[in-house]
Amino acid sequence: DPEPELRQAIEALGAFGLVPDQVRSQQALAAWLVDQGRGAEAAGLVAAARVTYERLGATAWLGELEELAGEVVTV
Repeated sequence: DPEPELRQAIEALGAFGLVPDQVRSQQALAAWLVDQGRGAEAAGLVAAARVTYERLGATAWLGELEELAGEVVTV
């Protein structure tokens, strides 16, 4: 179960200001949650990643995220 380590990495990367790495870790956690049938839990991570990718102009990563976003369940 990589969830605790991913959450820890997201926090640490944010603390060091490593935004691209932090957001990629958020996306990785969101993908894992979706794979576990926990798409509703991934929605916040996907939304946060989308905002950051747009701010960074990271269009390739945004494209990857949009594929994942189609699998996320929102409530």
